[in-house]
Amino acid sequence: MSIQRYAFKNIFSLHYDFRIMNLFWSSIILLVTGFIGYLIVFFLSFAPLHGLIAFIGFWFFFSIIIFQSIFPNLFLITLALTLSGYAFLGRGFAYLGLHPFYIGEIALSLGCISFLLKPDKQIFRSCITWLLLLLIFIGAIGTTFALPKYGIHALRDATIWGYGIFALLTASFLLRLKTIWGVVFKYQRWIVWLLFWIPIAMILYNIGNEIIPRWPRSDVPILNPKAGDNAVHLSGAIVFLSLNLHRFGRVKSKEIVGIKEWFYWGLLLIGCVTIFFNRSAILTVLLSSFFVLVVHPSYRWAKPIALL
Repeated sequence: MSIQRYAFKNIFSLHYDFRIMNLFWSSIILLVTGFIGYLIVFFLSFAPLHGLIAFIGFWFFFSIIIFQSIFPNLFLITLALTLSGYAFLGRGFAYLGLHPFYIGEIALSLGCISFLLKPDKQIFRSCITWLLLLLIFIGAIGTTFALPKYGIHALRDATIWGYGIFALLTASFLLRLKTIWGVVFKYQRWIVWLLFWIPIAMILYNIGNEIIPRWPRSDVPILNPKAGDNAVHLSGAIVFLSLNLHRFGRVKSKEIVGIKEWFYWGLLLIGCVTIFFNRSAILTVLLSSFFVLVVHPSYRWAKPIALL
């Protein structure tokens, strides 16, 4: 079986450690146990709301125990959807949820629960993991001392190092499920839509900002792309194309792949034009391009240079 077929078969597919009948009886036990918890709290407190909360609590607790084998896959699916929302809607997608639990915090909590249920020691064999943990540790100390003075603002700034946990969780689950190359194949299909959408999103936001719908209880528009965020996505696309990962596992003719490369680089340059009014965005794209050019020099840089 080819690497690509294997990856597509396994990426983001929910694997169960039990048969269908076991799943059926596990679901029955889950519902019955939750209903019993509802009755106990209801008769003790005569409060339907408390009983409902107890039902949800019992259901969540036993679902974690019974379905813990699918949590890593569930986290990867949630993370993929979250990152897609960030990429296509920008800052607006980050406000999906209820204060203070938005989509980013929900995904991070799901990942932490998945890891705690079944810890994986593979990632701790890498020095990169320990360097990232050192950064998180230093950041946590700084946040602790800044919290009494700056309060909630210190916690918001803590996401700079706190969201580094996403990198550890993602690496752990991809290694455990052996789906790293599956992510590459998924990105091959996804990258063209991202490059096509970035300039359109920037134009729509700058022209029709006043008519874009807002989130309830917030003045943040649902579509809210930022030049700095798009620069990160464009930098990732530059690295992806420069390392020839868009060709990996493909069996199409060289002529077809070559034409698609010109198309990719053309869309990428158009996207870069839409963010070049922002100095930090320019710096992000230029530094990432320079880094990949130094580490992995390639003749493929002739195509974007020719387009310029």
